[in-house]
Amino acid sequence: MIDAPAPRGTSSAPSASSSPSPAPEAAKPAQPADTGSQAAWLARAILVVAVTVGRWLLVRARRRRRWLTRLEATTGEVAWFARELVPQLRRSRSADQVVGGWHIAMPRVASAEDEPTVLSSSAPGQQDAARALQLRDAVRSASGKLEALSGPGAHDEWALDLDDVEAVLVAALGPTP
Repeated sequence: MIDAPAPRGTSSAPSASSSPSPAPEAAKPAQPADTGSQAAWLARAILVVAVTVGRWLLVRARRRRRWLTRLEATTGEVAWFARELVPQLRRSRSADQVVGGWHIAMPRVASAEDEPTVLSSSAPGQQDAARALQLRDAVRSASGKLEALSGPGAHDEWALDLDDVEAVLVAALGPTP
């Protein structure tokens, strides 16, 4: 191939005064990513997650503690029913005195029956709900037996009926510490 002459004033050879062209981008060394900034963001994200999880655990623990405090108070009311009210009623001289004492104590016992129902619906776990329902059922059964004493008919064995009431409640409470 024959080269054609270059037009006048131009030359095919590079001139000494021309500046070298910049190197292409691929030829430049790669700049390291800003790892300090990435690490800071990662640390912040981990901190946010840790704070969120910690707060959730704290709220959950407080809620459980409040629930257990309420269950303990309810258990105390059931214990009062079994260990104080029933023995007081047993010391009565007649079924009429038992009925009178029962009517005085009924509002407190009704509250001791209602609270486990509420607790069972807000229990933190199934075992806790079962414990609350066990207390409720015992109070309900014992109240039914005492209501039967208040009803018509002969109640010659009222002391034995009170023993049954106490047995139901003590069984629900479990062993004494």
